[in-house]
Amino acid sequence: MTKDNEPNFSWTLLFFAWIVATVATLGSLFFSEVMQFPPCTLCWYQRIAMYPLVIILLAGMIPYDKSVFRYAVPFVGIGWLFGLYHNLLHYGVIPESASPCSQGVPCSAKYIEIFGFITIPMLSFMAFSMIAVLLYIIKKEVNMKKQKLVIFTAIGLIAFFMIAGVLYKNYQMDEFASMSKSKSELFERPYSWSVGNKDAKVHLVEFFDPACETCAQFHPLVKDIMKKNEGNIRLTLRYAPFHQGSDQVVKMLEAARQQGKFTEALEMLFATQQQWTRNHQANPQIAWQFMGRLGLDIDKFIEAMKSPEMDKIIEQDLADAKVLGATKTPSYFVNGKPLQQFGYEQLKELINSEL
Repeated sequence: MTKDNEPNFSWTLLFFAWIVATVATLGSLFFSEVMQFPPCTLCWYQRIAMYPLVIILLAGMIPYDKSVFRYAVPFVGIGWLFGLYHNLLHYGVIPESASPCSQGVPCSAKYIEIFGFITIPMLSFMAFSMIAVLLYIIKKEVNMKKQKLVIFTAIGLIAFFMIAGVLYKNYQMDEFASMSKSKSELFERPYSWSVGNKDAKVHLVEFFDPACETCAQFHPLVKDIMKKNEGNIRLTLRYAPFHQGSDQVVKMLEAARQQGKFTEALEMLFATQQQWTRNHQANPQIAWQFMGRLGLDIDKFIEAMKSPEMDKIIEQDLADAKVLGATKTPSYFVNGKPLQQFGYEQLKELINSEL
């Protein structure tokens, strides 16, 4: 490559880096604002590193300024490190106890799993890696032979990461299959609410949060699956109150259950969810108002909510969810097998494979 062509080639690489940053930025906004996937703490750190790159890289193109490297690299480096840490946490290499997500959405939450292993943290890590490689080539002005070596090395590392993810997923499936037999109590405790034939071919376990919008959307879909396969599916509901304030709403459900009104309370809460939740937070005071419509003995209801047993149930369900890797709601397990790629059709397929 001649020196006259170097600026044009570098500009093209910079343009591709800008495209990657822009797509990553728009993608993150799509997931949070359109798909309503609340970002965790590590997601926000990566956003803080990625979003400025859209402006910095664009400023470096118009006109072309090679010094853009020194301004972009700190953001890329920080984002790449957070992306690596997030993926290691996501795949269980780093324990959940080391996660900075102490409140709100867990850092290990899995909203999407394309092909069973491509997740949002993986997409972020790949974006930062691609930008880093492109900026390295621009900075070093490496010749074509070295460019290919750098690119193939980067592709090789990403491929290795993906293959390792697939192998880990397969290992995880074997672990869950073994766990469903040797540690069945993780899926259903003696106090757990269940409905359906005890001898059903399929045991469907759902970890849910009454403040979770997707849980409310999937509730009638699961009921429809149960109805179409009556007698063949047993459903067990477990609590995973990840949203702020939803633990108090769970106590309302359990208190209503003591008066034989669990199903009615659940239907009421899901039907009115938009009125007592806002910005992914539950407002127990507003949810409380709807409980009065169920014909409950209010004194007994209040007393039941104060019982220490309520906290023990929530703590146990959250502990089981953590062991099983149920970091988002709803999380489904079919005969011990986790629903790895979330979706209604995927859930039906997993259930049908066990019938």
